[in-house]
Amino acid sequence: MMQEQQIKVLYIDDERENLNGFYASYRRDFNIQTAISAAEARKILKDDWFHVILADNRMPEESGIEFLTDYLRINPKPIRILITAQTDVKTVIEAINGGQVFKYIEKPTADQTLEYSIREAYQLYLTREQLEIRNKELEKANMELDKFIYSASHDLRAPILSILGLTKLSVQDQINSAKYLLMIEKSAEKLDTFILNLIQYYKNAKLEVFAKSINLASLAKDVFDNVLYFDGADTLDFSAEYIAEQRDFITDKTKLSIIFNNLITNCIRYRDKKKSKNYLKISFEIKEQYLQIKIMDNGIGIELENIPKIFTMFYKASKNSQGSGIGMYIVKDAIEKLGGKIQVESILGEYTHFIIDIPELHLN
Repeated sequence: MMQEQQIKVLYIDDERENLNGFYASYRRDFNIQTAISAAEARKILKDDWFHVILADNRMPEESGIEFLTDYLRINPKPIRILITAQTDVKTVIEAINGGQVFKYIEKPTADQTLEYSIREAYQLYLTREQLEIRNKELEKANMELDKFIYSASHDLRAPILSILGLTKLSVQDQINSAKYLLMIEKSAEKLDTFILNLIQYYKNAKLEVFAKSINLASLAKDVFDNVLYFDGADTLDFSAEYIAEQRDFITDKTKLSIIFNNLITNCIRYRDKKKSKNYLKISFEIKEQYLQIKIMDNGIGIELENIPKIFTMFYKASKNSQGSGIGMYIVKDAIEKLGGKIQVESILGEYTHFIIDIPELHLN
């Protein structure tokens, strides 16, 4: 998106003729604002931002170098170009060292030289922006990897150790072996669920978004049927229906399946066993260019202070949490990869509603 927008340029010069001439020459090429002084430039910069800042050096109250050096401490992102008739080495050194000027251009300036310098400065701006994004992504990935390794090793070993211990007990106490076998089964199911979550995490992280036309209600029903082996799944009154327009929707089937799988299994795990009737309702409303999915249950709910935390990797609201702590993180990550967003509404002991908005993709 950054590469498609017009380059924003602020030009500062104490001679009105220079400002007017620059604007007339480049108004069709760039998004230009001009300032007659450094003071006026600061007023503009309080409410606006620019890719490139050009400053004339010889201004009466504050030189271009002084202004660029001072503004560098406030916002280092804009790429700075100094335009001046001065050619002494001292001025060049001050511009480079103090204002970290990208280009030093002598007056009078050829139009092609100035235009090329602005476009070159913009490319540097884009490169720095992309590098900053990559650095943040790398920092996030490293933090998640550390947490992932620690938590995954614990969550993988716990059920294995439990199975080993129960196996020994069943050998020593054969009278209660049936009870131990059931406990082994529970530990094996927990281990299997965690491994499936790891597979989903990998798929969501590595696979590109692939657009496909999908029958939403059928997909949700298929996902629910696939998790009927979960304890308590058969006690839920399940429904999936369209609101208003009923048609196929274009999105990534794998990522949407991952979203459904994690949210549906959560509804099963955290159903309210005290209630006489449990339900899980999914609705689809297609609105112009996006889809709104609502996944609603009358389960145990979520405490208000825990709602912002549930999408954190390996977060568990309590020691009694049945999940791996990675499922909701995968849900949010998959939704964001589809360009969507998710909201949660919940009252403890009453209900939980997940509201998901996903933009429609285009078939290749």
